[in-house]
This record gives sequence, C-alpha cells and structure tokens, in this order.
Amino acid sequence: MEVMDTIKSTDIMPLPFFYLKLSGAWKPSSWPSYLRLIYDSYTILMTFFIMKVIIVTEILYVIFAEENQSKVLKDNVYIICTFINGWFKMFNLICRRKNIANLVKGCIAKQWNPPRDNYESSVLAATKQTSRKITLAHASVVGSCVVSTLLNSVLSSPPFLPVDAWYPCNITLPICFWTSFVHQSIGYTVTAIVHVANDNIVVGFMMQICAQLNVLNRRLLLVHVEVEKAARQQKDQSQITSLETTLVNDCIVNYRDILKFAEQLSETFIETIFIQFCAGLSVICTSVYVLTTLNIFSFEFFGMFLYLWCMLGQMFLYCWFGNEVVLNSSKLFHSIYNMDWIKLQSQTQTKLLFMMLVASSPIQLFRGAIIRVNLDAFINILKFSYSAFNILH
Repeated sequence: MEVMDTIKSTDIMPLPFFYLKLSGAWKPSSWPSYLRLIYDSYTILMTFFIMKVIIVTEILYVIFAEENQSKVLKDNVYIICTFINGWFKMFNLICRRKNIANLVKGCIAKQWNPPRDNYESSVLAATKQTSRKITLAHASVVGSCVVSTLLNSVLSSPPFLPVDAWYPCNITLPICFWTSFVHQSIGYTVTAIVHVANDNIVVGFMMQICAQLNVLNRRLLLVHVEVEKAARQQKDQSQITSLETTLVNDCIVNYRDILKFAEQLSETFIETIFIQFCAGLSVICTSVYVLTTLNIFSFEFFGMFLYLWCMLGQMFLYCWFGNEVVLNSSKLFHSIYNMDWIKLQSQTQTKLLFMMLVASSPIQLFRGAIIRVNLDAFINILKFSYSAFNILH
C-alpha cells in the first residue's frame, strides 16, 4: 500500500495510470475498503463479463458462420486478435500490479531523484512532457478510431453491430440488438483504454531508462571536472581521491540500478510484448486486406484506416523507444572511453574498465520476445506484412 500511495504522490505518468483506473486494472489504495470492494467487482465485470464474452462471441460467430468460413475468418481475425491482445494486457496488468509498482518505485529512487543540477532537471522534465504528449496523441487517435467505428455502425441504415459476433438471441429484434450494441460498445471502449494505458506505461518506463542513461553519461564526463575543481581549491590529495572514488562509485551504482530496472521491465511485460507483435502482424496483414475491399470514400474505409494507423502506431512506439534505449546505452561505452584516464587513480581506472566492458553490450529490452524491439524489427514487420498481404490477396 505504501508503494501504491507513493505512485499518486509522485505523479509518475499520471495519464496512463488514470486510464488504468478507468479500465479496472489499477485499484486506488487510498480508497476506503467498501469502495475497493466495489472496484474489485468492477474489475471482474470489465475483464470477464465484458471483454472475454466479446472474444467468445466473436469466435462462435466464425465457427457457426453459414457463409465461407475462411472468408469470415479473414474479415474478422484482425478484430479478434485486437480483443485477445487487449484482454491479455488487462490480465497481465492485474496479475503484476506489484511488479509495476516496484518499477514506479525505481523511478523515484534516491539514486535517480532529485536531479542534481538544471541540466538533469531539464532532462527529466522533458521526458515527462514528451511522455504526456505521446499519451495524449495516442489516446486521441485510438479514441477517434473507436468513435468512428461506433458511429458508422449505429448511423448506417439499417444499423449493425460494431463487431460480428454470435449471440443466443435474434439480433433483428430491437431489444436484443441494442443490448448487444451497448455490450460491444463498452467492450470496445474498455479494450481501447487498456491498449493506450499499457502501451504508454511501457513506453514511459523506456523513456525513463533513456533519461537516466543521458544523466549518467553526463555525470561520467563531469568526474574529471569535479576532481580538477577540487584540486584548484587546493584540497588535500586524500580528499581529492575520496571525491573521485565517491563520484565513480555513484555512477557505477546508478548504472547497476538502470540495468536492474531494464531487467525488471522486461520480465514484467515480456509476454505482453510477444503477444503484441504476434497480434500486430495478423492485424496489419488482414486490415490492409480488408481496406482493399472497401470504397476509398466510405466512412467504413476511414474507420479501418484509423484502425490500421493505431496498430502501426503501437508497434512503432515500442520499436522507436526500444531503439532509443539501445542507442543511449551504446553512448555510455564512448563516454567512459572519452574520460581523462591519465588523471584518474589506478583503482578508479580498474572500476571504469569493468563498467566499460559491461557497457560494450547495449541494453536490449525484451530479449525473450523473439522479435528485438528496435527500428529494424519495425521495418521487418512492414516487409512481412506486405508479403502476407500479397498471399491473402
């Protein structure tokens, strides 16, 4: 509970965590017991009776389809994959609340905060601002996609359900249709919120790693500056040696914390990333195929285009910031190499040499997810999707 309260007071990624609360995946610890009990019921409702029921009804629709099942599957597999992906993200967020809370606690650790000068303050502030802008942009695009899909289905003549699904009642009856429509609308909205929250929390943590690597790079380059400053102040050699040791040890501890944080992040979300990329490949391939069957000036085409744009945006965010982590961790090796080694103590040189050996291997997040999260992976996904589209077409 202490960690959960800390999250609220430190204002770490407020928008994504607000979306998590809306979806039912993040119970506020400050609420009284009866409200927490109500929230638990809300979580069960969203997770099982809304999202999971939609997935089951979609699969049943494909199984009981009277027309060509392969065509029905190709037309609906993208939406099925999206809901399965969203449900798995929701399940992972609920099961690993403690892990996520520990990651947030790592972001506010003494070693990372507070910043020591204006430069570090500007780096952390810029990271927070960029994270907020990305979250708002992502939420806007996904929200537009949800609204366009729901409006397209309800404003058509005759109206139809947003998702092709099998229900144990006659959909042509108004009471059955509108009940099913409300159910799907809630499920569609909650799934979209879960996608936005989960993606931006993972990306936000990746940005925190980049920010701390930038701070660490600068601290390493400033070691000899601080030592020379102490020498100009005519301090004792023992004081200068102690200062040098303290500064270097501090950098080593900081780097160790960054590596530990990156490992915890990978362990917490590795299954989510694997499912995301598998589902993303299927969604991109099939949605492009469906786009070719629609009238380019139709409202349905616009909704499907937004849908494809959302999925590409999801994949791009992971790949871009995964690549940024690799690039920023690679700079660390060069920062150590460019230090003024001649003026450092032999013991300090030994420590930096070991740190340099570790830094020679850049941080690769989610190594066990088969696909490496970088820009090369995103390009390969586009190439694979184009090849798969040609086969489907």
